[in-house]
Amino acid sequence: YSPDGGLVYESDNYQNDWRGENIRTGNKLPSGPYYFIVITNDSITKIEGWLYIFN
Repeated sequence: YSPDGGLVYESDNYQNDWRGENIRTGNKLPSGPYYFIVITNDSITKIEGWLYIFN
């Protein structure tokens, strides 16, 4: 999620292929902090945190 709470990426089957682009516009995301949530296939494990994108 962007700093203002907008969804910028989502995947049901992530293959380490995301290139830092907004899923709605296709544009590279600006540098800055982004919040992430990962839910594993078993729906039991949930990982949340912040990452910083450098573009």
